[in-house]
Amino acid sequence: MADGEKPTKEQPTEEKTGKEKPKSSRFRRSSRFRRSKAPPKLSDVQKSPDVLPVAMGKKPEAPILPEKEAPPPKPRIIPSTVVNVLTVNVKEWFQTSACSEVIKFSRWGKYERRVEKGIHLILALLRQHDAKATFFILGIVAREFPEMVKLIAQEGHEIGICGYYSRMLYSIPPKEYIKEVEMSISLLKGLTGQEITVHRAPGWSVTRNTLWVMDILKTYGIKYDSSIYPMKAPLYGIEHAPRFPYTINPQGIIEFPPTTFQFIGKNIALFGGPYLRLLPYSLLSMGFDKVNMDGHQVMVHISPWEMEAEFPRIKLGWDGYFSQYAGLKSAFSKVSRLLGDRKFDTLTNVLNNNKPTETININALKKKRIV
Repeated sequence: MADGEKPTKEQPTEEKTGKEKPKSSRFRRSSRFRRSKAPPKLSDVQKSPDVLPVAMGKKPEAPILPEKEAPPPKPRIIPSTVVNVLTVNVKEWFQTSACSEVIKFSRWGKYERRVEKGIHLILALLRQHDAKATFFILGIVAREFPEMVKLIAQEGHEIGICGYYSRMLYSIPPKEYIKEVEMSISLLKGLTGQEITVHRAPGWSVTRNTLWVMDILKTYGIKYDSSIYPMKAPLYGIEHAPRFPYTINPQGIIEFPPTTFQFIGKNIALFGGPYLRLLPYSLLSMGFDKVNMDGHQVMVHISPWEMEAEFPRIKLGWDGYFSQYAGLKSAFSKVSRLLGDRKFDTLTNVLNNNKPTETININALKKKRIV
């Protein structure tokens, strides 16, 4: 600077002003990374009632909705007041499926008859407890013991058919079973004077492959059947059939299946056969309570030879021995206790007072699974 000249202000430079040259748009900050605006000040909030302070604002209260009405409670079912069904399979001790492989039909005449003793024990129990039952009588037994059949009917019990020769449905052609149904109905109607409207197949042998029997039953005036076990077994049962009474269409026959107890997704035949004889009464009673409290009736099935338990023993395989002999000593006392603790009536009377609401087409029963 020359002598005598006044100093002049230097031109601001980028370095001194702190201002930067505009950067290329290539490096501009994306809008999604921009800082949000600062929250409003309290003074602004006071001026503008539409703006809520971030720290002090309150959420608007939710509208008060009318309370929904609670569904009415289900009526409480007392198991001891439910009327259940007792059924009796009237046949000799050697006419069972367990003995069929060892004792052939041609040898039946060589074995002791004991069915009357068991029937008299059952009738005495029913009189003692003022209960009624349905007796499914094998035709050949009715022919041999007509006075026993008449006594059962005179005491007010229901009579049903159970074939004539105790042959499984899958072992004979339909025309053979037609003859058996005709002979059984004619014989039992003549002895009792009752209309025969109830049927049970020998050995529970109504399966997917023997549902042809429903057409035969309809032709001969049968209204109720009790032959389809809703469980999987080697020789009987339709696994996915309903557990409780239903109507089979188009025949219009009401099926009352033997009652099962459901445990871990499996149906167990708790109310008849070796399970009823072997299991403790407390477990049996618990099963009754569960089914009854769910609004259903229990069907129990027994046989005369189970009640008297003194019939001869023959050599059978393990499964046959289990079915025929296991738990016989306790059978009579358990049935007697059940009759004292529960109410029982005939199959027809119970169904007349509790009409089934479920309907299944017969073609659905033939499938491997019912949807």
